[in-house]
Amino acid sequence: MAIEEPGVLWRDGVYFYAASNFAKQHLFYPMWGATYELDSPYRIRRDYMDAYMIQYVARGALHFKLRGHHFVAKEGELVLLACREKNDYWSEGTARVKWFHFNGREVGPLLERIYETNGSGHMSTFFGARVEPLIDDILQGLKSGNCSEFQFSRDLYSMLCQLAEQSLEKETPAEESVRRAVAYIQEDARLHAGQDRHDRGGDRLSEQLVLCPGVPSGDEHDAQGLPAVFLSGGHA
Repeated sequence: MAIEEPGVLWRDGVYFYAASNFAKQHLFYPMWGATYELDSPYRIRRDYMDAYMIQYVARGALHFKLRGHHFVAKEGELVLLACREKNDYWSEGTARVKWFHFNGREVGPLLERIYETNGSGHMSTFFGARVEPLIDDILQGLKSGNCSEFQFSRDLYSMLCQLAEQSLEKETPAEESVRRAVAYIQEDARLHAGQDRHDRGGDRLSEQLVLCPGVPSGDEHDAQGLPAVFLSGGHA
């Protein structure tokens, strides 16, 4: 029988996974997960649990307090947290959240790298869009019971590595300088190309005028002042 949680309006799950001793020693593995429809007064306060957690906000918003910071994760964003640390999250309105707990011996260093590179564990929609398919695969694997421990580990490792990469939404000062330099070069090339087209257009116009009857072209006249093209039998 499912445990009733205040504020949980609907759920798909909770689905559990019993990792092998080999997975616990050498792989990344999920523990349990679900999809929840939430509303106030849903709230979880936790001081310690030997696990990590991903929460992806599919709709609405969810409030968090992690490492002394309060923030709101909105639709399309996700939150990565270490349940070994004090954490607090709650709903102040309707929301749908996909979540699961997971573990692995090397998760800790990757999580710290993610926090160092991309902030407090609150990840933007840029990251949400990249890893939502992996979150769905893991939840489906938990639900079906047909996913191998290696597939679980692959999905989790891939997800964490993508979260550890620097967001393309951000620019270092060096990257900004390069971008500005490239933009300047491209604009300069565009202006020169426009000038070249203007010059070539003038040259073609001059050529056409030389071949037009009755239009003098500089010094190209005979002694009677007629354009030289007349004397050569040229045609317009």
